[in-house]
Parts: sequence; structure tokens; C-alpha cells
Amino acid sequence: MSLAELGPYFGLKARPFRSDLAPSALAGFGAHAEAKARIAYLVEEGALGLITGEVGSGKTTAVRAAVSVLDRSRHSVVYLPNPSIGVRGIYAEIVAHLGEEPRFHTAALIVQTQELLARERSERKKQVVVIVDEAHLLGPSQLEQLRLLTNAEMDSQAPFAGILVGQPQLRRRLRTGTFAALDQRIALRYELGGMDLGESSAYLDTTFGSPDGRIGCSLMMRPSCCTSDRGGCRARSTISRRRRWWRPMPRTSRSSMRRRRRRRWRRCLGSSCCGCRGLARIGV
Repeated sequence: MSLAELGPYFGLKARPFRSDLAPSALAGFGAHAEAKARIAYLVEEGALGLITGEVGSGKTTAVRAAVSVLDRSRHSVVYLPNPSIGVRGIYAEIVAHLGEEPRFHTAALIVQTQELLARERSERKKQVVVIVDEAHLLGPSQLEQLRLLTNAEMDSQAPFAGILVGQPQLRRRLRTGTFAALDQRIALRYELGGMDLGESSAYLDTTFGSPDGRIGCSLMMRPSCCTSDRGGCRARSTISRRRRWWRPMPRTSRSSMRRRRRRRWRRCLGSSCCGCRGLARIGV
């Protein structure tokens, strides 16, 4: 059955769980709205912030929703989705997003990046927003260079607003003494949590386009054994699978195994490699 046939069958107006939705069509919840508000604060203050969360918690979606409402005439957004580009790649991406050709030598590229950031702020009156996604994959040298980029006018001004987005190990990693200088520059930290039962039901209703909530409520229904936190359904299904595959051993098979075991022990009587001789003596 194709996707075009599934939509009318289930009464769906569009394909659910799409990733190309407009930010205005996203179903927001409490933690999502809080993340957007904190990102807006970081952009306004030109500070460095940290947004962490588990896999699939909606970190990038929250950043996309927060960036979509920015005035592009006053903000220049630099989005770095792949940290594996290295130290030089970070500088080159910032320069390219600001409209110039990156210089060849790394020392000249660093100076070029600092000049462009200062020019955007002083001449064009625009706030540069640098977003580093998957920041938990950044190397120590990359994190150190991001810290050094925040030094401007003897640490009296912030040349850009930086947002590090990554998994929870990034927060624990920055707490170590190696990154103490970067950690004290982070003005705001936020851990993006998941949705509760009511928010999940509302999300399903919005996603499936069910105004009366029948689809969302039916999908959120759980049997009584799943209401506990001990994983009752999973345990019961595991037991049922084990019972399905377990078969009692026939009596004939047991007797044949005993006979083979006795023959093997008698075969070992002439050797002293094991303790089978003692077992054979007592008639096992």
C-alpha cells in the first residue's frame, strides 16, 4: 500500500512527522517555548549560550524556530551543522557567510574573521549569530578558538552571539578544568527536556490533523500493565516470547543424554586428565 492510499484511509490531510514544516506550523510545548525564549535572549545580549538535550528532543527545531523570527536586516546568521570541518573550517564558514572569500593562510584567515565580525557590528549595525550544531563533537582546539573569537576590544564587547547545541555530554565536558575559561564565558545554559503525556497527545493531534482529538487519544492509550514505571509490558512480552520458544525435553532425549554421558566417562577411565574416574567408580 502506497503513502497516497494511506492518507485517505486514515483521514490524514498531509504526511505526518515531516521535517520540512514551516516554523509557524510546529507544535510547540513548554520546554520548546522556553528554549526559544532563551535563544532570543542570547541573540539580544550578544552572549554565548549552551542548549543541550537528548537525541531527538528537538534542539535543532527549537533553534530553527527561534532564528526564523529574527530580522535579517539586523542579524546575520551563521549556521555550522558539521563540527568535523576543523578549526580552519570554522573561520572559513564564518567568512563565507559574511560574504567574502576566505584567505589561504590560517593566521590571515583569523584576522579576516575578526575584522569582518567587527565590521558587521560597527558599520552595518548587524548582530552576528553563530550557531554550532552537534557541538558535543567539537575538538578541544575548536572550542578554544571559539572562546578566543569572543575576545574583542579587550573583552569589553561581544563580537557575536554564539549558541552551542549538543547532547548532554557537552555540558559535562565543559565543566572539566580543561575548558574552565570557556565555561565561565557561557552566560546561559538550558537543558531541553521531553514532553509530558498531555503535550504528547496535543502534538499527535496537531500532527495528524484531528480536530476532535480521536487519533491522538487513541495513540496515547496504553494498557493497564504499561502505566507503571517498571516496564510491565516489555517484561510480559519477553516472558511470552520465552514461553513460545521453550519446549520441554522429551524423556527419551534425557535418557539418551545420560547414556552418552556414561559412555564418555567410561572412556576416560584409563586417563588422569579429569575427575571422571571417580564418577565412574561410584556408578554415575
